[in-house]
Amino acid sequence: VETKISPDLVGKADSLIAGQAIDSLENVIIEMRSDIKLDETAAESLTPTELEQIIREETRRNQERTGILLTDLSSSSGTLDKTYPALGLVSARMPLSRIRELAKSENVAYISADRETAAAGHVAETTGFWNAGIGERGDADPNTWLTGNVTIAVIDSGIDPAHPINVISQLIVG
Repeated sequence: VETKISPDLVGKADSLIAGQAIDSLENVIIEMRSDIKLDETAAESLTPTELEQIIREETRRNQERTGILLTDLSSSSGTLDKTYPALGLVSARMPLSRIRELAKSENVAYISADRETAAAGHVAETTGFWNAGIGERGDADPNTWLTGNVTIAVIDSGIDPAHPINVISQLIVG
């Protein structure tokens, strides 16, 4: 069960058990269990139609799991805030004392804190790389230009409830 809960929530729950904190309602993101283990290599071997069919089926299953999860949440004195069936996520609010109980559900893959996010600034400032040669006309120093294959990773610890999930689904399907 502990491996299905983010370390920060485990720490808060441990403080509660030790009597160092009082029970509080926590905003959480619940990742639902998935039957589909689709890695990048497997996805590349599928046609766009096959991939779209898999995503639609997983979305349908997630909608079913959400109903079951709602029952689990209610029995844990929690409330459902929003569902994201295309992503297999649910945002909810529940007592800290009941998080371990919910993690025992076979429909739950992981529970993490739903924290407020804020812009950290320009990527050059946040990564520590700033090229003084970059101006309105671009980078004057060709030695700093990126060429060839470049991998860019975006790490996002939050969900924008106003973001249209259908757009994400379309991006996944390609």
